[in-house]
Order: sequence, then structure tokens, then C-alpha cells
Amino acid sequence: MRTPALVSASILITGALAAACSGGSSSGSGTPPATTPPATTSNQAAAQAAITTAWQTFFNSKTPHAVAERYLEGGANLGPAIAAAARIQRKIHLTENAKVTKVVLTSSTTATVTYNLVGTPLQGATGQAVYQNGKWLVSKNTFCGLVELGDPGKKIPGCN
Repeated sequence: MRTPALVSASILITGALAAACSGGSSSGSGTPPATTPPATTSNQAAAQAAITTAWQTFFNSKTPHAVAERYLEGGANLGPAIAAAARIQRKIHLTENAKVTKVVLTSSTTATVTYNLVGTPLQGATGQAVYQNGKWLVSKNTFCGLVELGDPGKKIPGCN
């Protein structure tokens, strides 16, 4: 049996995650900006900005599902997981967004992202960004980990 605190945390995490996956309108272009991987100090700022944009677009409750997929590693293969997260979000009426507070580049193709899920107690959480095909994306592991926390024990399509 899950404790009330664990259930509440799971609901908040899943709901906040699902905010990235709901439909709606967005003013963004729908495509992550192409950047150069950080090889020198001079382009780390550009990489950090691109990562922040990717995370905040992906976790924006107004980002359409098809656009969210473009900001997620393997997003085209995670449509069922994104849809499942959106259903959970609608069920519990949550529409939170992520606010990136820190980006630390750990290599030329990975970064650790510290973020807050606005409207939830999940503050100072960390996840990973990955650089693929010229773009910074929310990592599949981060996304799947959040979905699994929100629905423990359930097989998440595309994540397992």
C-alpha cells in the first residue's frame, strides 16, 4: 500500500510531466533550435540557452503533443507514453510548467538540468539533457523516470 505522501508526490510528478504532453496552442516554432555542442567556454552559454528552451518548451502545458515530441529524445517513439502522461494530467487537472534554474554541461553531448515544476512541491529536481542531431533535447531517461514515478509498477510504452 502506498503512503498518502508518495501518492501525492506521484500525482504531482505525473501531472507536471504530463503538462509537457497536453495539446494546445504554442507560440514556438515547433522545432528545437540547432546548436553546436559545447566544445569551448564561448559556446557553453548558447548550449545552456538551447537546453533551457528545450526543457521549458517540452514542459509547457500549451505545447502541442507533436511539438513536445520534437523536444524529447526518441520522442517519435514515445507518443504512447506522452499520451498516457497527458491522460493522467487531464484526469487530475494539473497544468504545471518547468522553470529551469541551472544547467551544467557534463560533456559535449549531455547536461544536468536543475528545474522546478511550477505549482508543485517538486523544486530543485534534476534531469538530463542530451545533444542529438544538432539539437538539445529532454532525455528519454528523465521523461520515462518521471512517468514511472507517477504511475509506479505500470509498464510505460516506449520506456521499457
